[in-house]
Amino acid sequence: MCENLKSVVHEIEVSVKNENQTISFYSQEQQEDIFYDFFQAKNHIFDWKAHILRSENQDLAKQDVLKSLDQTSALITMVWAMKVQCQKYREKQSEWFGKRSLSWHVSSVVVKTGQAEEPMVVTFTHLFDTCIKDCFAIASFLENLLFTLKTGNPSLSKACIRSDEAGCYHINLLMASINDVNQRTGVIVERYDFSEPQHVKDICNICPMKQAVRRYCDEGNDIQSAREDVVQEEEWL
Repeated sequence: MCENLKSVVHEIEVSVKNENQTISFYSQEQQEDIFYDFFQAKNHIFDWKAHILRSENQDLAKQDVLKSLDQTSALITMVWAMKVQCQKYREKQSEWFGKRSLSWHVSSVVVKTGQAEEPMVVTFTHLFDTCIKDCFAIASFLENLLFTLKTGNPSLSKACIRSDEAGCYHINLLMASINDVNQRTGVIVERYDFSEPQHVKDICNICPMKQAVRRYCDEGNDIQSAREDVVQEEEWL
C-alpha cells in the first residue's frame, strides 16, 4: 500500500510533464507554476505520510512501556502548559490589559500501586511567577519529580519519559544531565521518547486545574502569584 502511493504520484508527475510538452498554449511561466504546485503538493503528501508513520511508531513505543509497567517503573509525560493569566474577583478594565501570566509545567505519571491490575495517573504541576524555558529548568523539574516519586514509592527504580520536541526537551544538554539526575534520585531513566505534533499533551490535561482556578476566583479570591495558585489548588484537592 505504501508503494501504491508512490506509483500514483509518479503517474501524475509523468502526466503533468507530458501535458505541458504536448499542449503549446501554456506559457513558460504557466508551466513553471504547474510544476511548482505539483512538487509542493507531492512534498506535503509524503511529509504527512511520514508524520502518520512516526505517530504510530511512538504510540507503539508507549504501548510497550505500558505493557511492561509494574510497581518498580513509571511512565512520565511532560509538557509546558499554556500560561495562566493572573485573575482577580473584581478588577478594573485597565487592569485586564497587559496582565502577566504564570508558568505551568505539567508532568503526568502512570504508575501501578499495590495489587491493582489497572495503572493510575498522578499529575504533578510546577508553578512559577517567572521561569526561563530551557533545559536547566526541565532537568530541575525532572529531578524534583523523580525524588518525589521515589519518596512516595521506595520500590521505584526506573522511569520512561515522553515529551514533545520543543527546544528545551530536544537538546543534548538535557540528555547529558539525565545521568546525574539518575544518580541523585536513585531512579534510572531507561528511555526518552518524543511525541509528534498534535500528540504533545497526551494525558497531560490541565482543564480540571483551570476550572479550580476559576472557581476559586468566583468565590471572591484573587490569584496574583504562583503561591496563591498553589494554595487554592490544595484547598480544591
